Amino acid sequence: MLGSIVPGDKASDHRFNLYIIAPGIQHQAPAPADEFNNAVLINAAEDSGDKVSEWDVFWVVVLDPELNQDIRNERELLLLGQADFVPNDLYQPEDAPGHNLLRQLEILSINDLARFRRDDGALPRVILLSAGTAVRMKVTPPPPAESH
Repeated sequence: MLGSIVPGDKASDHRFNLYIIAPGIQHQAPAPADEFNNAVLINAAEDSGDKVSEWDVFWVVVLDPELNQDIRNERELLLLGQADFVPNDLYQPEDAPGHNLLRQLEILSINDLARFRRDDGALPRVILLSAGTAVRMKVTPPPPAESH
């Protein structure tokens, strides 16, 4: 469990962001649960002592079949959300690397993706969707990476 749920479903500029990215390599499970492999990204990880912070939760779904990199920070995530790709004529949500999460979000057909399409028919490489919730939790930043 990540933390306790914050009442209300409106995202707030006063909260940090927690992104659950599908697919991802950070949290791996053996088959058949591997369809839920994901990564978690937060936009701040300051050691705040015993303070518990509130975090808006967002789903991040990779749509571009060519995107096979791990998303490591919020800036990269936002840039990928602004970048686009032109899907082939037969593209369906099942072709997206994040198709399992799309199915859970009831995005099942190409028509369900229409709201994300650009005027030229392109789709964003990733989509960000509010999970409609926020959580209260304490985050402990990872130790700094050792340099060799």
